Amino acid sequence: MFKDFSISKKLVVTISSVLIIATGIMCVFCIFKMSGLANSITDITLGKKLEGDARSIHFYLDKYHGKVELRMGNLVDKDGNSIAGKFDMVDAILNDLGDTATIFMKDGDDFLRISTNVKKADGARAIGTKLGKDSAAYTPITQGRSYVGDANILGKPYLTSYEPLKGANGDVIGILYIGIPKEQAHHLASKTLRNTVILSAVIGIVIIAVFVFFSIGLFRRVVIGPITRMVGALEDIAQGQGDITKRIEVSSQDEMGTMGRYYNTFIEKLHGMMKTVARDSDTIAAAADNLNADTSQMTREAEKTLEQANSLAAATEEMSKTTSEIAQNCVTAAASSEKTSEAAAQGESIVKDTIGAMNRISEMVKASAATVENLGSQSEEIGKVVDLINDIADQTNLLALNAAIEAARAGEHGRGFAVVADEVRKLAEKTGLATKDIKTNVDAIQEQVGKTVDTIEKGVREVEVGTNDVRSLETSFKSMFEQINNVTEQVRQIAVASEEQSMATNDISESIQRIYAAVQEMTKKIEGNASASSQFAELSSELQGLTRQFIL
Repeated sequence: MFKDFSISKKLVVTISSVLIIATGIMCVFCIFKMSGLANSITDITLGKKLEGDARSIHFYLDKYHGKVELRMGNLVDKDGNSIAGKFDMVDAILNDLGDTATIFMKDGDDFLRISTNVKKADGARAIGTKLGKDSAAYTPITQGRSYVGDANILGKPYLTSYEPLKGANGDVIGILYIGIPKEQAHHLASKTLRNTVILSAVIGIVIIAVFVFFSIGLFRRVVIGPITRMVGALEDIAQGQGDITKRIEVSSQDEMGTMGRYYNTFIEKLHGMMKTVARDSDTIAAAADNLNADTSQMTREAEKTLEQANSLAAATEEMSKTTSEIAQNCVTAAASSEKTSEAAAQGESIVKDTIGAMNRISEMVKASAATVENLGSQSEEIGKVVDLINDIADQTNLLALNAAIEAARAGEHGRGFAVVADEVRKLAEKTGLATKDIKTNVDAIQEQVGKTVDTIEKGVREVEVGTNDVRSLETSFKSMFEQINNVTEQVRQIAVASEEQSMATNDISESIQRIYAAVQEMTKKIEGNASASSQFAELSSELQGLTRQFIL
């Protein structure tokens, strides 16, 4: 933003900023230096005031309390009344003199506040607080001397005066205190000083503004005026008719005059160069027109050649694709024929294996039939044995019954034999039941064996039929295998011929592609030359237009 200002505005801003900053620095320096001086003057002034106020405190003591004494641990007035808790005197001092005041009473080896207008942070009077041995006034007071100077009261700095109260025997029985808060006095002095400095700064700024105003007026007449006239002349040349025959009048010998003379020299050189450029631009424009016409003719011829090459390349590429597809299909057919031949050979082998397996199955089925028939015969033998065991069990059961009868007849002597006969009977019954179960199972086995024999006989017949069918299939596979081999050989020969034709077509296509690429590259170069010639013509026209803007 600042760089867009005029020279006069930049000068105003710069000078004003420098003067304002300098004034501010001087004000800060003055405040810093005068602050300490003001505090010192304030301390001296407060000291003088405090001396007069300290002399007045005895007047207030006589007025409100008269002669005071220490009786029975209490500080009493002339009437014998305790002073503790009475604030008439200290409040009158605050109202009349603006000072803090306190009456201390001797309390052991310290002094106790019994009447004061000094207040604590909570706003309550500091009654009951002590002077403290660390107070600057403690030692002088205990020695019976007055103390005037700085002291901290409840943590705040005061300019103070402590006067000892003595009894009839000369002992110190209390203290009369009067003081002024230094912080408040310094704040008032600082405020006064700040107001004075601000007023001085305002006056200084007004003076500076008047000085800047007159200085800028003088600068405009002496410096800005010639610059403005030169800017007007430059503007007339730049935004007028482009008349570079005009010159700036130069009369001074200062920097502005030197700049004007250099400007006139530059315009003179520019005038000569523009004449040369205008003359050469006409020649360049004529050459550009001829070049543009020749380039346009070459572009049209190249485009025709490119179209013909493109058509030939497309046809060759299509033929190459067709030949490649034929060759690929032949290769695929040959591979399929070979796979079919392999499958036929595998089928023939499988048929042979199947015939062998069928023969083995037939033999195994026949052997199984014989085994099952033998199993049926053995089952019949088992049935006979079971019938025999059943008869034996019946006989054993009958014998056990007879033995039991005989044992009963024998009485006590036959009881043991009766037990044995009963066990034999039970065993015979269990044997009979077991033989019945075996008989049932044997009958079921015999029935199942009969069914199995019938099924096996049917299977033998089916195996014989399947064997005959497989033999017929073997004959068919042999014939098909021979035909597939013949077809595979023919397809392989076609595939080889197609591949050779595809390779030849690819070579032709590659040659045409190279021709097409060369023609295309030539076309691009011609187009580039055409574009360059067009730009050349445009530049020459633009150059002519630029030179016509000037009056030569």
